[in-house]
Amino acid sequence: VTVTRNKFLTQQVLTATGLPCPVKVFVNAASGLYQAVERVGGYPVLVKPVSGRQGSGLLRLADADALRRQALPILNRRHGLLVQRFHPPQQRQDIRALVIGGELVCAATLTPAKGDFRANFHIAGQIRSTDLSDDLGRLAVDAARAVGCDIAGVDLMVDGGGRPVVVEVNYSPGFKGLEAASGLDIAGRMIRFAAARHLQSERHGK
Repeated sequence: VTVTRNKFLTQQVLTATGLPCPVKVFVNAASGLYQAVERVGGYPVLVKPVSGRQGSGLLRLADADALRRQALPILNRRHGLLVQRFHPPQQRQDIRALVIGGELVCAATLTPAKGDFRANFHIAGQIRSTDLSDDLGRLAVDAARAVGCDIAGVDLMVDGGGRPVVVEVNYSPGFKGLEAASGLDIAGRMIRFAAARHLQSERHGK
């Protein structure tokens, strides 16, 4: 939880284990913002808080003027911001994978609502169950394992060139949409996993 609450720390942990992630730059000074845009490949860019959930605080900036007007006012030296290259919805595939106990349970593709660029699980315009390839399934499981989460919602993106990356790992994943899309009893599965883990710890304790 400590790792996944911080998007920058999550990125460090994932890349340290060799998992592919989007190029992100952490900045906590105004001069660093403009340098970060160059490092990720230029405009448009995404600017996001280091800690935040459900798409809150996420900005899509098209040029330096937008960066000055929207990002600079919210830049805090203590908390900082993350700058990332923006991929338009039509040039990417957004996937939420649910991992429980080191096993891929289900996955769904997310399509942003019309006029929106965010494929956040809670605000996606369309959520559709999908079967992941073996490679994508392993990537989701490896990401959850890397950050140490027994239950995790792993956000994957496949860019226009077919390259998959781990965007985020969520320690408290919403599953209402996944249940509806997959038809699985995800809540029940989480409860059974937690109960089994508790019994296991009790046996080891004795």
